[in-house]
Amino acid sequence: MDSTNQRMAFQLLPTSSLSRIRISTNSSRVSSEHVVAVRAKYPRARFVQLGNRSRCRVCMSSQTQTIKVALTREDGKNDNLRKELNKTLELSSIRNIEMVDLPCIQHGVGPDYPTLQEWAQDLKKTKLKEFDWIIITSPEAAHVFHSAFGSHSHEKAPLEGLPVKVAAVGKATSVALREAGIPVDFVPSIALGENLAEELPWRRKDDEDYNNKTHFNDFNRVLYPASVLAKDTVQSGLESRNFSVTRLNVYDTVPATMTASNIELAKSVDIATFASPSAVKSWVFNVGQLPKKAICIGKSSAVQCKSMGMPDDAVVYPAAPGLEGWAECIMRSIAELQKTEAKR
Repeated sequence: MDSTNQRMAFQLLPTSSLSRIRISTNSSRVSSEHVVAVRAKYPRARFVQLGNRSRCRVCMSSQTQTIKVALTREDGKNDNLRKELNKTLELSSIRNIEMVDLPCIQHGVGPDYPTLQEWAQDLKKTKLKEFDWIIITSPEAAHVFHSAFGSHSHEKAPLEGLPVKVAAVGKATSVALREAGIPVDFVPSIALGENLAEELPWRRKDDEDYNNKTHFNDFNRVLYPASVLAKDTVQSGLESRNFSVTRLNVYDTVPATMTASNIELAKSVDIATFASPSAVKSWVFNVGQLPKKAICIGKSSAVQCKSMGMPDDAVVYPAAPGLEGWAECIMRSIAELQKTEAKR
């Protein structure tokens, strides 16, 4: 760097939560050399352009409180949320976050899974052909449905050639189905079972792919592979619209058993994230107390938190359920916690 043309001065201005470094130069703007020099000395710095084009403020969060966030989905299923949080972190000034895996639930085989297997592995797909819709209401249900095809599950399109259409409750479920080679024909406006039941289109005899169907008196038959614990919201909503619903309880959700060290870790977290009411129940069952703050993927998990005694202001969930909105709520809550801590 040419010291005769450019001058750099560092002034450390401590605050309760941040350190600010002001860089002054004789040039019209802060150069890339300045950035490299500052990052070499302060690797966790964040640059914010000020109104004066010859100055730049660097905010460092090395003194902010570390926020511990618990990811509670079943073992191996937290990767998508972690990736979304890391992606958001790259674009924000938030630092000092520790994400810990504390699985609260695990999945087992439901009583109706053998029936689904029998229907899926029938080479003629006789039973599946009877349905007009297959509705899938969670990524786990998508995985279980795909697994029922057994040796045929590796096929790129296990439902190819069938007139049945597939509805998914939301984006994450759609992704899981498409990754399994199962096309998605319908997704409701909001990722809720109520909206799926209200908005699922009524199929008619003149649909192009109905030319070879003969059971015209049995239109709009729905196959609903579900969790044993799933409420009857979707089923009753569809039946109120004169859909004929065959529900198969193909998987079960049971509490995961936490180790003693995980229980102690759970007691120390600042935020617990929940993707189902079952995870909330399991947390309390294992840990013996509610978390300080709960960020839920949707309303049903939030309602469960509140029903178990959490105050309203300690429970947050996005207006539209889904991974992106969930991650945004988590990041916003982290920022608020760090800001509150900085004022103390």
